[in-house]
Amino acid sequence: MTTPDEAGQHNIELPKPGEEPVFLPHPLLDHLLEAVIALGAELWIERDRRRIVETLLEQKGLLTRAEIEAHVPSDDEQRARQEAKQQLVSRTLGKLKEMGPS
Repeated sequence: MTTPDEAGQHNIELPKPGEEPVFLPHPLLDHLLEAVIALGAELWIERDRRRIVETLLEQKGLLTRAEIEAHVPSDDEQRARQEAKQQLVSRTLGKLKEMGPS
């Protein structure tokens, strides 16, 4: 971590207590980068878990990938998916909403 003395030597402006640090030329860019990183992490986790589940299902002869692709969700499933999607959007893009209008 940079100390106030080190910051002064390198012309670095440290955030005041309670402020979020800004690393890129504009705070919005920091939030965009944070959103992209969060989205990438979410995507990787979901893809990795899906591959594991699909592989296990096929190995046990319970379900094929083609059956998964052909699945039509019920109304309850669709509602649950919509809620999960909203949570994903909040986790990954929530920082952009915090910025508010310019």
